[in-house]
Amino acid sequence: MNNRILVVDDEEFILTLIEFNLQQAGFEVITAMDGEMALQKATT
Repeated sequence: MNNRILVVDDEEFILTLIEFNLQQAGFEVITAMDGEMALQKATT
């Protein structure tokens, strides 16, 4: 089972920083810049 996490933030730098750190910790990271995009990604 993959450890997958959805990260949502409207600041691209913060999103990239969080994504990098979570990937280093072994997570599969999915990112979204807003709530609408997050809902789309969460339901697929």
